[in-house]
Amino acid sequence: MKRFAAMCLIASMIASMGSVTGYAAEADGAGQTAVYQTAGSASDETEVLDVSTATYPSDWDPEDPLNGRAYRQQQEQENLGTSDEAAYRSSAGELARSSSNVTTSWPKYNGGTTAYIHNSENVTGKNVIAGIDVSYHQGSIDWNKVKASGVQFVILRAGYRAYGSGSMAQDSRFAEYYKGAKNVGLKVGAYFYSQATTPQEAVEEANKTLSIINGCSFEMPVAFDYEYANDKYGNCVGRLYNANLSKAQKTACARAYCDTIRAAGYSTMIYANAGWCEKELNTAALRKDYQIWMARYNTYTYKESKDKGQRYGGQIDFWQCSDNAKINGINTAVDFDYWYQPASGSIVYDQSLQRWVYAIDGVIQYQACGLASNEHGWFRVDNGFVNFDFNGLCSNENGWWYLTGGKIDFDYNGLASNEYGWWQIHGGKVDFDYNGLTANENGWWRLAGGKIDFDYNGFASNENGNWRVIGGKIDFNRTGVDFDGASWWRVEGGKVNTNYNGIAQNEYGWWYIRHGKVVFDFTGWTKVGSGRYYVHNGCVNR
Repeated sequence: MKRFAAMCLIASMIASMGSVTGYAAEADGAGQTAVYQTAGSASDETEVLDVSTATYPSDWDPEDPLNGRAYRQQQEQENLGTSDEAAYRSSAGELARSSSNVTTSWPKYNGGTTAYIHNSENVTGKNVIAGIDVSYHQGSIDWNKVKASGVQFVILRAGYRAYGSGSMAQDSRFAEYYKGAKNVGLKVGAYFYSQATTPQEAVEEANKTLSIINGCSFEMPVAFDYEYANDKYGNCVGRLYNANLSKAQKTACARAYCDTIRAAGYSTMIYANAGWCEKELNTAALRKDYQIWMARYNTYTYKESKDKGQRYGGQIDFWQCSDNAKINGINTAVDFDYWYQPASGSIVYDQSLQRWVYAIDGVIQYQACGLASNEHGWFRVDNGFVNFDFNGLCSNENGWWYLTGGKIDFDYNGLASNEYGWWQIHGGKVDFDYNGLTANENGWWRLAGGKIDFDYNGFASNENGNWRVIGGKIDFNRTGVDFDGASWWRVEGGKVNTNYNGIAQNEYGWWYIRHGKVVFDFTGWTKVGSGRYYVHNGCVNR
């Protein structure tokens, strides 16, 4: 995601003065107007790009808030030069995938490597895991090569709100990327690029996200990406920028989105750049409830001597350290991230609070939300506390699970619902491979992909026979002659009667039936009871 340091009016003013020949943006990430420095100042990037004649590719949504950043990212890699060689797995890259050390490194798209220094407060007791985040701007991806490069997780853009009209859309490659990443065994999460100006709009975005990720199983959080859109020149633009929201208003939007996502059973987090985390959001308060994913394109996240009061120096859970990583299998520069993976925790009883909590090394993890275990089973955790009032479905990296009283019920087999529909549960787990009929107290239902298909009208079978289904449900009151897409059948009490021989009626007429099926190739006389009837091509003339 997202920034490109904005080449705003201040840059053009300094340039017009002729006092310097180049400027370097403060590399905070995530669309934010930046302070520009002379080329000789300490900064990550010194290249000035000519985008005065820039046009976006025709397959990009012109109102996508990520366009400006993605375009400048691609122009940067062209101007700086690229290599056709695949991103290599260096010894430092190997270290970054599994080590708790405070220094790691990764190849840059335009050559060389960058060493990243991780603040001790972020890595103590943690594993430092390398990952990326992508959108359709990355184009076609070879996920096998991505995994081989050393990447262990990916956060996919699920969708976005247009920076002008405010309409919402799904990222055109989300489904493709999700399938590819899961197939090679990467840990997967998602994000939504927000332009919400009210908490109500943030809830709309959360619901849009939930509709896009319906049926997905994530190992990583679902993120609220909050930042301004940039145009092709790097200027901040759009509805969110123009709304001039206060810090409290922005924080309320972030909470509204995350609360909605979390209520649906997902772990959630907030993405913003270091400047936003310090000055535009109440990040310290937000982190008590959600994880924080901070963008800072530098070799470190925070130095008090340089950053105090300007950039966030509190604890974070993910660091987006670069938008210029080289990843084998992707033909563009890529956003690169580190995940500070907590050491294994468990459910324990806190005597002082008289409550069951999720803790790591005795420290309650107040931002934790999801499933965690102890010797008694797996439990729902909200804000670090076991939620014994939770009844329903919840997910982790191993699937979706049915919980009663806050605990996974591994003995449950049947149907259970959430906001996405009704699902088949086997051994406490949603069975997405199930296709067929199952029952609950409301009747017998036809399922496809583990879910009741309320739009289905036709036939479905089980060990007891073939049944007439209307609106996803067996209609035990149905008696007649019905079509299954290939043949017409005699139905009695909702079930095909293959023992039926005779004639029967539907809205199209009377029909000659043998072994429960209309015989269209029969022409002649037939006797039914005391009557004789002439049949032509299966149709009885009466």
